[in-house]
Amino acid sequence: MHPLVRSAVFLACLLVVISNWSLDTLGQDATQTEQLIVASNTNFALKLYQILKADSGNLFFSPFSITTALSMVLLGAKGDTRSEMKGVMGYSNIPSIHTNFKLLRTRLTNPGTEYLLRIANRLFGREGFNFNQKYIDDSGRYYDAPLDLQDFSQPSATTRYINNWVEQQTNNKIVDLLPNNFIDPQLILILVNAIYFKGTWTSKFAESSTRPQPFFTSNVNQVNVPMMFQKQKFPYGISRSLKCKILELPYHGDASMVIFLPDQIDDLGHLERSLTRASVVDDALSTMWNQTVNVYLPKFKLSDMRLDLKPVLIQMGMSKMFNLGGADLSRIGGKPGDLFVSKAIHEAFVDVNEEGTEAAAATAIGVAFRSMISVTPVFRADRPFVFLIREKSSGTVLFMGRVMNPVG
Repeated sequence: MHPLVRSAVFLACLLVVISNWSLDTLGQDATQTEQLIVASNTNFALKLYQILKADSGNLFFSPFSITTALSMVLLGAKGDTRSEMKGVMGYSNIPSIHTNFKLLRTRLTNPGTEYLLRIANRLFGREGFNFNQKYIDDSGRYYDAPLDLQDFSQPSATTRYINNWVEQQTNNKIVDLLPNNFIDPQLILILVNAIYFKGTWTSKFAESSTRPQPFFTSNVNQVNVPMMFQKQKFPYGISRSLKCKILELPYHGDASMVIFLPDQIDDLGHLERSLTRASVVDDALSTMWNQTVNVYLPKFKLSDMRLDLKPVLIQMGMSKMFNLGGADLSRIGGKPGDLFVSKAIHEAFVDVNEEGTEAAAATAIGVAFRSMISVTPVFRADRPFVFLIREKSSGTVLFMGRVMNPVG
């Protein structure tokens, strides 16, 4: 796929839109707080998008996966580190963040929904590290994230174990989330979120109506793509301020994909620059009303959409948790300054076709100890080596040589 489809792709990742809330199961105060969290998460997603859009290629990510993983880090943060994270995530004035995040997650994964949405969290910890028991208990209570102790001194085996877990949670869509060098001697904890969605359109596209048609990647270039078609009543609107048309394609259940289509190819930049806060999206959605629309939508599949979140989060203003010796994650373990976030990665997948949409994503955040974890090193001189003999106080090299064959 090509850059113009990015508007649709972005809203596919921002929304699974929960359009009808079953509010009768919660008190009004809790519901208002949940809505504040949703608005903050949407604003965070849009700020993240403003940075990621600098890449001209396709873009797909799960803001919910990223904010969930960050919220598990927030649970272990104190002092300025916690305050900075809350500010960037938009949580500064939200009470009982973790309690209400749990309520939101429970609502999203309601088994009564007609789409499939699976959210899984887990803490993969280094055997032998003294984790704060309250943090472990609270992670389980609020995020259903049990501690899974692993032998980090065997990084290859542990990497395979974690990647297999992610693969299972995402229906084999996210494979090899952790690269081989993710686990190093300083790492003591990997916080992982995995999310999987599968929804069918309330009005499916007929496969017989899918035809090769042009997709304009610029004013002068085009490619042929399998273009789906149907004529049906859908929520449709026009935003003059965003210079775009808006279409909502509902899935069975309270979820939908919303597509923002620029009026002209050159209007994509204006549209992207304008998507800066949740209220902009809300205003655009308010222009829609049910009407008969001739819908042409390309089939597309985006896989291996990987992000290194560390530089992005630092650019957004979340730098303290990455500060070696300066971060305060002491609710996880150790003393203030002992632990810091060393790595943060994300991967996503989406497949849009005549039947509906399948999407998955996973986020991994690595927490490290500022000193090397004690691991017995192995020095096996079983290959040619260079050596010298020196007098230590002066540093004088008395002899120097190379061994190519110890027996001859």
